[in-house]
Amino acid sequence: MTDYGFTRVSSGSQDAATQRTTILRAFPGAQIISMAGGSASASKGEHLDVLESLIAKLTTGDRVIVTDSSRLDRRDNLTNQIQTMLAIRQAGAIVVSLAPGEETFGTGDDLGSWIATIVKQSANAEKSRVVKTQTWRGVEEIIRNHAHFGPLPKFWTAKGTRYGKKAVCTNPEAVQGIYARIAKGESVASVARMYDMWPVPLRILIRWKPNMSGVVEESYTYEGETREWTHAVTPVVEASLWWQANQALDENRSGKGSQKGGRPVKAGSWISGLLECPKCGGKAFVTTGKTAIGNPRTPMLRCGGLGKNRVSCGQFRGANANAIQGMLEEFFASLDRPVLAYQRITGNRHELQELEASLAALQASLSRLEGDGELEQALADRKALRAQINSFELVPDTYDYAETGETISGMWESADPGQADGLEQRRAMIQAVKNAGSIVLMPQADGSWGIRVILITRREGEPIIDLGGGLCFRGDETSVIGRVIESLE
Repeated sequence: MTDYGFTRVSSGSQDAATQRTTILRAFPGAQIISMAGGSASASKGEHLDVLESLIAKLTTGDRVIVTDSSRLDRRDNLTNQIQTMLAIRQAGAIVVSLAPGEETFGTGDDLGSWIATIVKQSANAEKSRVVKTQTWRGVEEIIRNHAHFGPLPKFWTAKGTRYGKKAVCTNPEAVQGIYARIAKGESVASVARMYDMWPVPLRILIRWKPNMSGVVEESYTYEGETREWTHAVTPVVEASLWWQANQALDENRSGKGSQKGGRPVKAGSWISGLLECPKCGGKAFVTTGKTAIGNPRTPMLRCGGLGKNRVSCGQFRGANANAIQGMLEEFFASLDRPVLAYQRITGNRHELQELEASLAALQASLSRLEGDGELEQALADRKALRAQINSFELVPDTYDYAETGETISGMWESADPGQADGLEQRRAMIQAVKNAGSIVLMPQADGSWGIRVILITRREGEPIIDLGGGLCFRGDETSVIGRVIESLE
C-alpha cells in the first residue's frame, strides 16, 4: 500500500508548501505529487496530466491524500468528475481528505464514501461557477464605466470607486526622468538603482505605451469570449521621448547599445578595483583601517583575488594608495587635449522617427474618442501624418567628432570624487585610458610602487579614446610624466 499526497494551487500567489506540510504531518511516509509548472487550475483541467499519471500508478490499497476535495477536481462537467473517481476506484485505491468536515470522505471502499466524494466535487465546481459569475458582473460594470482593470507599472496606481477606478501616475517627474536617462544611453541597472527599482519593472514601465498615448487597452475573457475596452489616462511623456527610450532598450537588447551598468563605488576608494595585482592579475582594492591605538592607517592597494574568489594571492604586499592616486591625478591634469562629442553632422532620420512616434500616439488615442468632431479631426490628422511620412525624403545620417570646448584636464578637475556623478566620471576616464592602452603598477628603484601608463595613440582604425556618454578625445599626442609614466606612439 502506498500513500500519495496530491498538492495543487490555482495561481502563483498561492503556496503548495502548506499542503505538503499538512499531508506529511498526517501521513509521514506519503509521496508528494505536485504540479510541474507550480500552479494549475482544476476548473480548467490544467491538472489532468499530472492526475492521470498518478492514477496510472495506483494499485489496490493505495490512498490519494488531499488537504481538501477541491484540490483534486472542480471541473464543471459532472461526467468527467465521475470518470476520474471511477478510475481511482477501479485501480483499487481510495481518496482521503484532511479538511474539517471531510474526514469520512473516501476513507473506505463503501458506497457512501464514494458518493460523498462525488457530491463534494460537484459542490466545488458549483462554487467556481458562482465565483466566476460574480466576478464577471463586476467586470461588466467596469467595462460600462470604461474604468481600469488589472495590474499597473511602477509609479502608477488606480484610484476611485470600486467599479470606476482611474489609473493615475503618482510621480510624473520620476517617470519623465527615467525616460530621459534611458534615452541618453544610461544603463537600465544604474537607473533602476537610482529610483529604487529592479531592472525588469523599469523595462515594463518604459515599454508601457499609455505613458505617451494616454490610452490603456483593457481586455477580459469570460466563457471563451474576450471583451475589449479602452481606458483614458493622462500621458506623462512626449511621444518622441518614449520612442527614443524604447529604441535605446532595443539597441541594448541586440548588443549594439552602450549601456554597461556596474555597481556604485564609495567615494573613499575611487580607484578601488580599477588596477590589477602585479603578481596574479587579480583586482587591487583599497584597504583602510585603524591602528591598535586608534590612528588611521595609510590606505593601501592590495590584491583582492580573481573573479568571485576574493582571495589574495599573498605575493603582493601592497602599494600606497595615496601615492598611486596622486600619480593618476598628475597624469590626467596634464592632458590638455580637447574633449570631443560624437554627433550628427547631416541627416534627418530623427525627424522621421518623431513623425512615426506622433503617428503611433495618435493611432492609440483613436479608440477612446467618442465625439464625431474629435474623431473626424483625429482621422484627418492621421491621414496627414501618413502622407507626410510616405513623402518624407530621407537624408542618411552622417556623424563626426566635434570639439565641445572642454579639455580632459578641465573635465578631470571639474569631476568631484566626493559626489556620485564626479566619482563615476573620474573612474570612467581612468577606465577609458586603460582600455586604450594600459595602466599598471610598476616597482620603483626605492622599493615603492608607481604606475606606468601606456597610451596607444595610433591604434589602427581607432584613433579615438572613448570616455562614455558620447564623449571622447583623440590619442594623437604624447604625455609623459616622470620616469614611471610612458606614452607609446
